Amino acid sequence: MNIKSLLHNSRLQVSIILLVVWVVSLLENFQMKFLYVPLIILAVGLVVDKLLRRLVQVRATPFSSLVTSLLVAFIISPEAPLWVGLAAVTLAFLAKYLIRSRQQWLNPAAFGIFISSLVFGLPVGWWVTGDSRVGAVVLVVGMIYILYKLRRLWLPATFLLVYYGYFLLWPQGLDLSLLLDGTVLLFAFVMLPEPRTSPNLGIWRYSFGFLVVGLVIGLNFFQLSTSFDLLLASLLMANILSFFIQSISQRVKKQRMVAGTV
Repeated sequence: MNIKSLLHNSRLQVSIILLVVWVVSLLENFQMKFLYVPLIILAVGLVVDKLLRRLVQVRATPFSSLVTSLLVAFIISPEAPLWVGLAAVTLAFLAKYLIRSRQQWLNPAAFGIFISSLVFGLPVGWWVTGDSRVGAVVLVVGMIYILYKLRRLWLPATFLLVYYGYFLLWPQGLDLSLLLDGTVLLFAFVMLPEPRTSPNLGIWRYSFGFLVVGLVIGLNFFQLSTSFDLLLASLLMANILSFFIQSISQRVKKQRMVAGTV
């Protein structure tokens, strides 16, 4: 891989944006654990990734494992016990390589973070963007450029359109600070449009964002524990529904093709 193609790798670009957001977060509110905890999670994640790839003999897309590790490191709060982050990143790569059909269908970072949060009874941090307006702007501007090139900008666009619209109709109205909510923006622009686990073809490519936000709004009406993250739960549920719907449609299509040749 030459330098030109390396610089055009979308996963490397996403990794760079996440790292810049992390630097902004450190500059605005530096604490030593905000530096060393993510580095430990990142290092362990890359080691686990390498071991599992050798075990199952699956070739990973360059830099995809880096993005997964960074997301876990930047979403699990450094305030939480270290083993929570290590468990999350390990679960993420187990999902990446072991929970799959012909292709990966569960968002690995979302799975690892969500399950570890439930098991340990701790709320998900989403700390790297947190209250940083500058970090949120950097994230959005950088990801808009990348997603536009990948033709996947409709995913965050449809999600945020309904999400913000829902709060506009809510009796309290839309708090303008919500527009730069780092949690929602990190989810919508990085986790939601992940290429391997969100649909690329057919009507699902346009409706997946609507499905996820519909689940978020629906789950919001239930009184759930603080460790039950609505965004991650909705994404994983949508992953599962999408997988089964696409599997059924592919079977129906094959049956029609077979019937047509008889």
